[in-house]
Amino acid sequence: MLNSRCIKILEMLSRDDNTYSVDYIANKFNVSNRMIRYDIDAINNYLRKYNINEIEKKPNSPIKLNITKEEKESIENLIKNLNIQTYILSNNERCGILLYELLSLNNECTYSYLQEKLLVSKSTIVSDLKKAKEWLKQYDISIVKSSNKGILIEGLEVNIRRAMADLLITNNEYNIMITLEKLYTKENSDTIKNFRKIQLSSSNIEYIKGLVRELESSFGTFSDNDFMNIVIYIYIIVNRNIDKRFIDDNIYKSIEVEYTKEHIEVCKLIEKLNDKFSLNINKQEICYLSSIILSSSKNNKNIFESKDYLEASSLANSIILQIRKQYIKDFSMDSKLYKSFINHINNLIFRIRFNILTYNPVCSLIMKNYKEEFLISKDISQIFEEKFNWKANDDELSYMTMYIYTAKENMKTRLKEDKKNIIIACNSGFATARLLEYRINNIFNVNIVAITSIHDINTYKDYEDIDYIISTTDINNCYFAPVITVPAIFNESDVDNLKQYLNYKVNKEKTYTANDLIKIIESSCTIENKDKLISDIEKYLKTGSRNLKSLKHCISKSNIQLNVDADSWEDGVRISAKPLIDEKIIEEGYVDAIIDNINKLGSYIVVDDMIAMPHARPGNYVNDFGISITTFKNPIKIGSYDDIKIFITISSPDDDSHIDFITQIMKLIDNEEFINLLENASSSDDILDYINYI
Repeated sequence: MLNSRCIKILEMLSRDDNTYSVDYIANKFNVSNRMIRYDIDAINNYLRKYNINEIEKKPNSPIKLNITKEEKESIENLIKNLNIQTYILSNNERCGILLYELLSLNNECTYSYLQEKLLVSKSTIVSDLKKAKEWLKQYDISIVKSSNKGILIEGLEVNIRRAMADLLITNNEYNIMITLEKLYTKENSDTIKNFRKIQLSSSNIEYIKGLVRELESSFGTFSDNDFMNIVIYIYIIVNRNIDKRFIDDNIYKSIEVEYTKEHIEVCKLIEKLNDKFSLNINKQEICYLSSIILSSSKNNKNIFESKDYLEASSLANSIILQIRKQYIKDFSMDSKLYKSFINHINNLIFRIRFNILTYNPVCSLIMKNYKEEFLISKDISQIFEEKFNWKANDDELSYMTMYIYTAKENMKTRLKEDKKNIIIACNSGFATARLLEYRINNIFNVNIVAITSIHDINTYKDYEDIDYIISTTDINNCYFAPVITVPAIFNESDVDNLKQYLNYKVNKEKTYTANDLIKIIESSCTIENKDKLISDIEKYLKTGSRNLKSLKHCISKSNIQLNVDADSWEDGVRISAKPLIDEKIIEEGYVDAIIDNINKLGSYIVVDDMIAMPHARPGNYVNDFGISITTFKNPIKIGSYDDIKIFITISSPDDDSHIDFITQIMKLIDNEEFINLLENASSSDDILDYINYI
């Protein structure tokens, strides 16, 4: 009889024509040379039974398996068709099977039952049960003694399912999937009867995979790991329902109301499972499966319509700001990565709300190879601890780590590839040149090699790698680098022109006053007319303020409505949006889209106690950035929320600005002083003054 190590040695030797030393094999399996010699004897005894050439072993010589092509095929078939009668389970393999068997039982079982199934002694079963008890503690599951020397599993159904799933898909010492693949091949189907409900038939699994692929059209593409995670959970749901073991936890009940669209899609999947397996899966099970799917990592194409999107945007921005403040001053994510990060935070919020654990198969590798980024992740996770009273585990932190590492690498690449070397040439004096230097440096990723007068440009002709000369006047001479002409005080159209040549900075947080710039200029020049320069700079800084999308530039007194009557949430949405329609910031179609989304998706616009933020996908029926604030005399009911008294309706013309805009508004909503003001305000002037002040 062969143990798992013997099987691996036989596979290794039969796979190619190489020779291996006993030392090499012993080191590979971390055992003594003597143990390997015993294994070779066992393998040769096994091969002898099937008239297959044995492993050559000579003193002080490498070992080799000389076999014909037909013998090689015979060995492959023998290994493929190994079953419980001819395969000796390793300690961990046996413990994994034991755990799954216990978790699958409906009633108590005896030691003799387990001995018969696993073909081991009672003392071995006792030893394995000690390991099993220790492993099950992490799931709050106990193995308890019952009458007649029987044992029984005690624990919540949701925890039992999580343990079963981990045994099947998680890379732990008791994972049984590889063992099952060895034991339960198509040709070996009779052996499967030795264990309960581990019927991972390829046809059933492929059927479930097909259902999950259908889900992706609504939920977005799942990561490979989470795709299989969902498949296994559906498999477990089917088997537990066959055994009349149901989810009875009401923690998932709110999903039906709060995540209406997703819940409807899962209902369609459950109907197909009911038909296929002759089941009657209940509502709690549907909500439970919805929770597994919603917590998974996916490329959600409809992220803007997700219930937790607004909060996710705010948290993603807070994380980036904290990294800049404490670790990496210029930390940023490009648009694509930032959206993916928001999507990840969106899924994380759901996992936190419903206490769902995630698993990262490469967690240990990430912790080992990206130590600095992992420590940053651990530190910034305090944001979630403070907000949700939730502590991130290493798996969650490792996912966060990869976003931070990827952003850092992208920053290096952008700087290396896109940071242009430029010379600024100005005929209006060095004060203007310094102002131009500030403006360009603040907006673009550039390396300013020199600031010079036009007649002195050729002084720098021997400098290597000058990409552009930026001049404040047209230059007819041919110079050693292309010339870009801009006004001394340039506007947004000039910025757009420069974007064709220079790399635009993103996620700028710092803004400057005219006095800040005066100090910079004074350090290099004598200012003859300080008041006029301040006036010119203030006009200059005002240019493009719309591009900052500041709330104070998007709201006016006419956008604030207080103590309004509304008959329903739909009436409230239309009332709150009316000022934006009147100002032609949005069109009626945008309001219809919001109402349609609420009917399809549920209460996704509810962002906090008493507060809703009506919004739809950016771009459609939107002409500009807009915000309106409406308070209602009486609470409005939206889904399961019946205390909504504040609507903050927003619009933005594109995806990227939508994220920035929402982040600013979420900061306002998190401000308790502002919310108190809204609740008690009798004048829109008070609210407008507060927004302008902050």
